[in-house]
Amino acid sequence: MKKTLISILLATAGVLAAIPAAQAAGEVILATSVNDKMQAVVAEINKTQRSLVLQFADDTKLDIYNVATGITRFDTLNVGDKVNVKLTEGMALLLQKGTAGVRGVFEGEGYQESADGGGRVLTTRIRSDIVKVDAAKQLITVKNPENRLVSYKVADAELLSSAAAGDQVDLILRRTVTIVAE
Repeated sequence: MKKTLISILLATAGVLAAIPAAQAAGEVILATSVNDKMQAVVAEINKTQRSLVLQFADDTKLDIYNVATGITRFDTLNVGDKVNVKLTEGMALLLQKGTAGVRGVFEGEGYQESADGGGRVLTTRIRSDIVKVDAAKQLITVKNPENRLVSYKVADAELLSSAAAGDQVDLILRRTVTIVAE
């Protein structure tokens, strides 16, 4: 967690993290994910509302709301207790045809329950305009909502065949923090 989300994701080759179906419209042209397990300390807890604040080794804090009833140890937790946490960070670059001109940053959050625990999901979608496609170098250059040009290397040049200047891409970042029932 000490590295920024972008540096971790762009440096890691992997598979596409699960993206909510409503956000997945479009052709995937780049995807990566990383998983990690770590411990966090309970900094605050509200047993009535089944919520808590986790503090990580780098002093980052994260609120977790409505902890699943499947986390049976929750009722025994106290401030200062250590809990096992699974962190999943994923990134996908999706080609969007026919949406040019509407750039922006859209954020969402939710709760996800799984067989081994439950936690918080944070999603950021950054919609940018494609300004250049260089198939020979396998690069796509976009103008982001802050009017900065950013280039992405795409491993498979064939994925760029349907991309053109004037199209858009959605950079979707998804971070899931799960308290693991172990």
